[in-house]
Amino acid sequence: MASSIDLPCSAMAILTTCKRARRPARTRGLAWVWPVASALLLLRHSPEPSAIAGFLLQPGSSRRALLSAAALLSQPLAKDTASASPAEVCDDSCLSKIFGNFANPNSQEERDIFFSFSEESITYAYGTITPKSVRSVLKRLEFEPSDVFTDLGSGIGNVALQVYANTPMQRVRGIEFVKERHNDAMRHAEEFRRTHQVSKDKEILLVNGDVCKEDWSDSTIVFSSSMCFDDRAMECLRRLCEENSKLKYLVTSRELPPTTLRSLGVLESLETSWSTRSDVTYWVYTNLPDVKLRNA
Repeated sequence: MASSIDLPCSAMAILTTCKRARRPARTRGLAWVWPVASALLLLRHSPEPSAIAGFLLQPGSSRRALLSAAALLSQPLAKDTASASPAEVCDDSCLSKIFGNFANPNSQEERDIFFSFSEESITYAYGTITPKSVRSVLKRLEFEPSDVFTDLGSGIGNVALQVYANTPMQRVRGIEFVKERHNDAMRHAEEFRRTHQVSKDKEILLVNGDVCKEDWSDSTIVFSSSMCFDDRAMECLRRLCEENSKLKYLVTSRELPPTTLRSLGVLESLETSWSTRSDVTYWVYTNLPDVKLRNA
């Protein structure tokens, strides 16, 4: 994409044509150049036709030249916009069809269990972050296709599947301890594969296991809705992330115990199934010196 002061090739062709056509009258020729250039720059920032309608109708502008410029640029602009904000493969409607209303499944029951004092109940209580908040988290992270995303405590697989479907990351993993939830995650992933096409270079790995015992050392981005983790699991999370020299981000809903990982700050006002308000905080850490969070 051209920078803010560069004009695309089609624009340069229009300007050159205008100047040649009116070469005998240089002053009047320049009067053609500036309206066209202004319209093109406006189009670079606002590709919607309605946004430039007023400009095209201004007295003294050449409507014919400006409309020609707009016609030539309309196709490249549509491509640029699409590449900057690609449509999601699996949007809210898709996720809802696969997972149902997973944001609030027996939400009051979940909160009652979570706030009970039984460590065993807390460990097995189910809670998840909503698709909207997953998007909010991903917008703050810098990632590439080569990054490996792992969701620790992946539950029914909704976060892992959302990342697999809607980001360029080619390897996505989910590790879930409870067999029933893992089976649900496998079923959801299979349902997605039956109805959607995803690049063969991408893979989603769903593992039924203990986050302290499974190998996820290739991960560059680790996510965990860890509020239900006991102290043993949190200590494993800290230690294994500290040992991972490639770790770009650890995003966790429970603050780590004292750690050598560098804190990048917190992500606030996120929605989850265990809170009735958008008031949940996730902590973000890294093991690399030059990694940062993107601006909100």
